[in-house]
Amino acid sequence: MYKVKKIIINDNNPKDYPYNPKDILKEYIDKIKATRILPANATIGSIVMNCNPFTLGHKHLVEYAAKQVDYLYIFVVEEDLSAIPFVDRLFLVHENTKYLSN
Repeated sequence: MYKVKKIIINDNNPKDYPYNPKDILKEYIDKIKATRILPANATIGSIVMNCNPFTLGHKHLVEYAAKQVDYLYIFVVEEDLSAIPFVDRLFLVHENTKYLSN
């Protein structure tokens, strides 16, 4: 279980998350580095998503793509031009896809 950390997106909008989104990215990058040596026949897929916000449609897309490949990498657009801040979108993607093994 993660401990709740307070993340200040801006001075007027503190939010509680069970972990820091930067920790999610570091964990994700470490996982990619650990799996760089893949079987020769492994299929790798990736999705670039904005997820403004993460919806059931996004979840379906991720599940469909995960069934097609051995390893699926999800890249969430970091640029904060969306109505929902990046840290919120990243949190939603992480929470709604963490059950997938690949």
